Amino acid sequence: MLISLKCDYAIRALMELGSNKDNVPIQKKEIAATRDIPGPFLDHILSDLRRSGFINSFRGPKGGHLLAKSPNKINLLEVINNIEGEVASLEPDDSCCHKWVWEELDNLIANKLSAVYLSDLLDREEQDRSSDISNYSI
Repeated sequence: MLISLKCDYAIRALMELGSNKDNVPIQKKEIAATRDIPGPFLDHILSDLRRSGFINSFRGPKGGHLLAKSPNKINLLEVINNIEGEVASLEPDDSCCHKWVWEELDNLIANKLSAVYLSDLLDREEQDRSSDISNYSI
């Protein structure tokens, strides 16, 4: 299974919005700069995320984007399926004699992706930041 750049950028954008403790709309340019996402590409991604119900967008000088649901309610399988379509299958053609192996792998991948939430990614990111700071030495 290959995750496209579009899907990676969508997850990055959701992470930026999920890390927003102030619950103030974040503008596109800030999301793009902080998460290293090309601006024109981000427009399309934000539209897809809005249509899929992951974010709300607000117009005006104080406008921007906010998560529409809590980070612990958004799992990776949902995001990938909404951005990419159904998760790509590992299953070979019907003539394969060990097809059951691929079917089991498909199920394992889908189960794992549905068990990882945006909040898990944010927690891991925070742990990584803390670990980087505590390992700093001169």
